[in-house]
Amino acid sequence: MHRGGVRWIELRHPEQTELIALGQEFRFHPLDIADCQKQGQRAKVERYHEYAFIVFPFPVYNRSKRLIEPGEIDIFIGPGYIVTVSEGQPAPIDALRSTVQKQPEQPSTSVGLLHAMLDRLVVSFYPMLDHISVDIHQSEHQVFSGHEKQMVAEIGLLRRNVTDFRRIVQSHKTTLKRLVDVLKLNGLQGSHQHLTDFERTIERTKEIWDLLESYRESIDTVYETNESLLTYKLNDIMRTFTTMSVVIFFMTLVATIFAIHASDTPIVESRGAFWMIIFIVALSGWLARQFFKRRRLLE
Repeated sequence: MHRGGVRWIELRHPEQTELIALGQEFRFHPLDIADCQKQGQRAKVERYHEYAFIVFPFPVYNRSKRLIEPGEIDIFIGPGYIVTVSEGQPAPIDALRSTVQKQPEQPSTSVGLLHAMLDRLVVSFYPMLDHISVDIHQSEHQVFSGHEKQMVAEIGLLRRNVTDFRRIVQSHKTTLKRLVDVLKLNGLQGSHQHLTDFERTIERTKEIWDLLESYRESIDTVYETNESLLTYKLNDIMRTFTTMSVVIFFMTLVATIFAIHASDTPIVESRGAFWMIIFIVALSGWLARQFFKRRRLLE
C-alpha cells in the first residue's frame, strides 16, 4: 500500500521465500529476517544505518479459552517505507489500514505511520484491562457468597491472565524510549515532529503497567481471602468430626463395659436393661461433649 508518500508493505503468515525476497529487496539483516520467523520474542529495537527493526509483542484475548495470549508484530522502518510482519490479524492494525486508505494524506511520514500503529496497539490494551477489572470485582463478590471451591479455578485463571499480561508489556516503556532515540539517530523525517506523540504513548504504557500492578495486588488479596475461607471451613469440618469421634469413643467405652459377661455386671440382668443401657450410653456421650465444650477443647 502506498499512501501519503509512505510505502507500507504488510505481510501476514509469510512464507520463508517471501521473507528472503523481502530481505534481498531492502537489504535487511539476515538475523532480522530470522526473527520474523519466530514468535514469543522479547521486545527489542535494532538500529542499522539504513533502517530500524522493532519487535513489539502485545496481548491478545482468546475469548473461547478466556486467556491472555501473546501476539507479536515485527516492523522494519526506513526512509519513506515501513514493513510489518505478523502471524495473526491485529484488529488495531486493520483499523489503521482502513483509516489510511480513506485518508491517504495521513500520516505523511514513515515515523508518523509507525507511531499511529504502535499507539493503536497500546490503546487496544485498555478494553482487555477493563475486562480483567470486571472479573476481579465479580470474584470478590463470589468469594463471600459461599462459592469458595468453585472460585479456586476462576481466581487461578485471573492470576494467570494478569501475570501473562505483565510479562508481555513489561518492557514496552523501555522499548519505546529506545525506539525514539534510534529514530532520531537515523535522522528519519518526522522523528522530532512526532516526539511528543511518542511521549504520550509512553505515558500510556506507564498507566497500563500501574493498572496491572493494582490488579495483581487485588487478585492476590482475593486469592488469600478465598484460601482463608477454605481453611476456616476445613477446620470447622475437622472440629465437627473430632467432636463426633470423642463422643463416640466414650459411648463405645461405656457400651463395652456393659458387654462384659461377668456375674456381677450391674443392670444387665434387670428388667428393661436394654433401654437403661441405651440411656446410660447416650448420657455418657452427652456428658463427654459438655466436658470438652466447657473447656473449649473442641469448639
